Amino acid sequence: MAIVKPNTIAKPTPSKKSKPASKPVYQTFESLAAGGKDKPNAYVAPFYIGIAYVCLAAGTHPIELKNRHKENPMFKEIQRAEKKLSKGESQAILNAGEYGVLSTMGEDGYPYGIPLNYVFHDDKIIFHCAGAGHKLKNIVFQRKVSFCVVTQAELVPEMFSTRFKSVIVFGSARVLEGIEKKEGLVAIVHRLSPDHVPAGEKYIQNAWEKTTVVAIDVEHMSGKTAPAPNHS
Repeated sequence: MAIVKPNTIAKPTPSKKSKPASKPVYQTFESLAAGGKDKPNAYVAPFYIGIAYVCLAAGTHPIELKNRHKENPMFKEIQRAEKKLSKGESQAILNAGEYGVLSTMGEDGYPYGIPLNYVFHDDKIIFHCAGAGHKLKNIVFQRKVSFCVVTQAELVPEMFSTRFKSVIVFGSARVLEGIEKKEGLVAIVHRLSPDHVPAGEKYIQNAWEKTTVVAIDVEHMSGKTAPAPNHS
């Protein structure tokens, strides 16, 4: 008599429970800062505590600190917030200034700073120069430059301090051609020689071929002020 074996039903292999995806550091910290249930382990707790103290000292919410870092990872914020100027105040200084210091980087690794006249036009720093020279050679090598303008500089000797307003612009420099070049030169004439515009336009025509016009497309600006010190 043949023995019939009962059908064997394969038992399903128990699936391994997948670990919940870990939350991003900032998300965990935001929950912790808000009093949520997420608790950092013993290894990262000191990190969160340190960040919390930094935020408290700076008067900044951790979410704002995250967003600020995300917006401008390349540029440093002014350490003393009470000296920081708004974008409108910084632009007013650029509009009022007559000269600034252009800083470029050369192939030899040396920075090169040179004072020159400029105009702040259409959210760009515009200046003119000869067709060749140190600064143009540096700009060809590295387009990233900075431009500094200082106004209302006044020493306060008895307080060992200085009263000033300044703006530093960071951006990319490029040589203008065609209509942009003409608009740049006209803007310079109107800003620096407002009483001699007709003569300035003729000068532009005569010096067109031997004049180079450069624009700095502003990527970031940082304005700072130091008011009169407290004598008390």
